[in-house]
Amino acid sequence: ALNDAALRLADIFLQHEATLLEVNPLFILADGSWVVGDIKLVIDDNALNRSAILRLLRKHGMSVISSDTAIGATRLVLRSRVSVVVADLNMPAMQGSSLLAVFRRNPRLAHVAVVLLSGVSAQELVAAASEVGADAAVSKLEMATTLVPTVNRLLRRAQRPPQVSGKFSLLPSIINKKGSIG
Repeated sequence: ALNDAALRLADIFLQHEATLLEVNPLFILADGSWVVGDIKLVIDDNALNRSAILRLLRKHGMSVISSDTAIGATRLVLRSRVSVVVADLNMPAMQGSSLLAVFRRNPRLAHVAVVLLSGVSAQELVAAASEVGADAAVSKLEMATTLVPTVNRLLRRAQRPPQVSGKFSLLPSIINKKGSIG
């Protein structure tokens, strides 16, 4: 399971030209599958907005990947084991609210926390987020002060160890005293 996790994470790292990919914690489950505890995905069609969001979240020590479209986001979330998605409400190919609907209908994605982000008025944004069942909504006008606390709140909820029958081990417990894996 650890080899599988390392290979998948390396693929994501290279695919997104990342400079840093921090995975903390990594849960190895009894069935050999694995779950990453705190990767975030930012989806915004506007490169300037996406870059600002990435800088803001990374400045606060978060592991973040991004996409310029919601198309293909479900595959990316499943492959990357994302805990929180920050998605622009208004995108050309697929609205953030439509992406959220896809997540909520898919049992493998229903647990992923979704923050809808938009430049529309706060009233419109809260109404849209409430209508589609978003976990949170953040106005782009208030992003600098509200996005990080919102994502942290959702992460605390998402980082609870997975409910599994049988036993699982945390990654540090499989590293031997010499520092090698095994």
